[in-house]
Amino acid sequence: MPVMNNVAPLLPESLPLTPARNSPSVLVVEDSFAISIVLSRLLEREGYQVSLATTAPEAKSVVIDQIAKIDLVLLDVNLPGGTGFDILQTIRERSQVPVIMLSALKQNHNVERGLELGAQDFVTKPFNPRELLLRVKQHTKCGTDLA
Repeated sequence: MPVMNNVAPLLPESLPLTPARNSPSVLVVEDSFAISIVLSRLLEREGYQVSLATTAPEAKSVVIDQIAKIDLVLLDVNLPGGTGFDILQTIRERSQVPVIMLSALKQNHNVERGLELGAQDFVTKPFNPRELLLRVKQHTKCGTDLA
């Protein structure tokens, strides 16, 4: 699946998806279509611009080409073609953009590894969407100022 910018065509027409021109940009790196759509809906409703990547190679390409335009990365650990840890290392070679790792892997060593590699936060699946949104807002420092 190619990198997708603005998932509005995939969402019901009833959702108001009009991010402000200068709204923060979030890269969602998630191989589960269902989870990526939930995250996209949640973020776009709050005014974020969302780009999606579903594999490690896609994510790496976006990071190399566009990391300067990204304000936060939501990064799954298990991805086709590599791991979120690999992508996090690529990000840290280029940027200090905030990264929130997402994973069904609840072992402490996975959380520790993500944080040691430079992630700002680590959220285990299943996650509370409202809590994740609050974490995103905290790391993008936008609170409720989005229009």
